[in-house]
Amino acid sequence: MTGTVLAFRDVTLTFETEEGSVKALNGVDLDIPTGKILGVVGESGSGKSVLALSTLGLVPTPPGRYGQRSSIIFDGKDLLRIGEKELELVRGTGISMIFQEPMSSLNPVFKVGEQIAEAVRLRILRKELKQTRSVSLLESVRGVKGIDEDRVREEVLEVLRDVRISDPEDALDRYPHEFSGGMKQRVMIAMALAAKPSLLIADEPTTSLDVTTQAQILSLVKDLVLEFEVSVLFISHDLSVVSEVADEIAVMYAGRIIETNDVRSIFRDPKHPYTKGLLNAEPRLEETRKSLESLAGSVPSLLRIPGGCAFHPRCPYVFPRCEREVPALLPVGTSGEVACHLYHGEKE
Repeated sequence: MTGTVLAFRDVTLTFETEEGSVKALNGVDLDIPTGKILGVVGESGSGKSVLALSTLGLVPTPPGRYGQRSSIIFDGKDLLRIGEKELELVRGTGISMIFQEPMSSLNPVFKVGEQIAEAVRLRILRKELKQTRSVSLLESVRGVKGIDEDRVREEVLEVLRDVRISDPEDALDRYPHEFSGGMKQRVMIAMALAAKPSLLIADEPTTSLDVTTQAQILSLVKDLVLEFEVSVLFISHDLSVVSEVADEIAVMYAGRIIETNDVRSIFRDPKHPYTKGLLNAEPRLEETRKSLESLAGSVPSLLRIPGGCAFHPRCPYVFPRCEREVPALLPVGTSGEVACHLYHGEKE
């Protein structure tokens, strides 16, 4: 498959606070390729999660404010300019999201099977009944007439099997607290897949899991991309995690995309000094370094982003141009892009 399932174009997002304006996103341009896994990586505060929330209209406005030229294109529509009713039709059945903490997303008082069934009913309503009433679709999915509940149950069992839950008949009658962390995350993935989306957003889905369970979830995500032909936006602060699952990587820093490339190229020949710093801080089995290198300094406050290249106070290669001019994200090599003055134009 080729093409783009979702495109961010010059996305700028500013939050007005008592302390001043916080620019959480600053001119983001990014394509999510169809049928691929795009990993977005960066330290906490880089803008990864707010980028994901923006696709589903989950950023409150106000206090958030998008730039006039900002657009997020999905299925031919700009998600920043459609109405709430139309956006509601995109959530779940067009774009589904898996959050970091499954227990905060699963309702503790409903059995797992019922929660997944709700996603199935919602998809059926949207497709077959052309639901357009002003009432919330989510409020109307339970007990609605005209839906074959046997069909719903079979779909729930099928999607539980798809996420490798060994006894789906037993699982659908259990409550979330009866599952381990890894199993709860599988249930969250099942809920997302039940809506049959074309894009799945995974926001730090393995952070709270042990290493073994984390590897199982990453392997499952890769398998599901092939089985369901779904695209994935995979968000993480951990490059090693992203390398296990993604086809391509976008590196974020202070609200900007500063480097993109395929996974192999990023790890073999990173361009941006920030990307190099992240990789040098990662332990690797094939290397015998006595100690890991750490990135100097810390992520800047979004209230006081440095002028020029936001990374320049931490960069070992800084020169005068870096302090006064913001580098554009431009092609470098055969497949990647980098926003760094080292590769584009004169240093002075």
